[in-house]
Amino acid sequence: MTSPDTAISFLAHRRAWRHRVLLCGLLLTLGADASQARFYRWVDGDGVVHYSDTLPPHEIQRGHAELSDNGVQLETVPPVKTPEELARDRELERMRAEQQRLIDAQAADDALLLRTYPSADDIALARSTKLESINSAIEMKRSMIRLHQRRLIQLYGEAADLERAGKPVSEELQTRIERAETAISEAYTRILNHERQRQEVRAKFDHDLARYHELIGDTGASDQRTLSEAYDTPGATMLDNVVTCADSDECDRLWPLAVAYVRSHAATPTHLAGDRLIVTAAPRQVNDVSLILSRIADKEGSGESLFLDVQCYRQGDNARTCQDTHATDLVTGFRAALGKDKPAAEGR
Repeated sequence: MTSPDTAISFLAHRRAWRHRVLLCGLLLTLGADASQARFYRWVDGDGVVHYSDTLPPHEIQRGHAELSDNGVQLETVPPVKTPEELARDRELERMRAEQQRLIDAQAADDALLLRTYPSADDIALARSTKLESINSAIEMKRSMIRLHQRRLIQLYGEAADLERAGKPVSEELQTRIERAETAISEAYTRILNHERQRQEVRAKFDHDLARYHELIGDTGASDQRTLSEAYDTPGATMLDNVVTCADSDECDRLWPLAVAYVRSHAATPTHLAGDRLIVTAAPRQVNDVSLILSRIADKEGSGESLFLDVQCYRQGDNARTCQDTHATDLVTGFRAALGKDKPAAEGR
């Protein structure tokens, strides 16, 4: 049987042991908190560096570094960005996205180019096919113009006969004359648009060929001429006979110079002399040259151009527009007569 003294001694020993366990746990907890203690380092508005175990609220936006109790940097918190910096970041992000879009678009264009054309010769063939289509459309318009010219000559003859007979020209006849003149002017507007399409086609296929050589690694090819240089006939281009006016006042100033050029170089008599259209008679002999001058509004209606067309004698319905030296000289001389340099686009 245990004595009362022994029991008291056991209880006291047990309480002491419990206290020691609690004390150890407390010390371990304090040690853990000490090991996790952090300090802050920041620079104030005057450039002074501060260290503290607390970060003042008004310094949070400046950015700071968090340090361990032994000075090791644990984390860096950047300054809060200003509205200007945020706007700059958004703009940079937009520009990067646009740049990537351009890269993706170029990659898609390159893949399409390689799929479409197995060789450089295929590019040249596609170009020729496209240009022939445009040339055919131009020739069709020229044929229509010649029909309207012949019709206009007949109408002028009827009006002249009436005037010689002392009779008034009927309103119906005047309307038919105006319609024929308008048809010629509109046909030349379409021809000018076709000519511009032709230049765009040439430029596009020249670009495609150069890019094709780059993609297949054929940058050292012996013939690096453009398709225009390799296949097109040297000399004047159709757009050499187009003068684009800066505004209507300039066209008003240049129109008399253009009319004088037509009158001095045409080999056939003038059949129509209007405010926007000058037509000389169609060629009847091999050496005849007919000139037609028109003042054409741009498609957008924002400006005007002076367009000179040269027609030579045709021996058959399938004959092409004249390409002899005299016709070329007339075309290239037109811009010079109006005080204009050659068009910006070369090698067409």
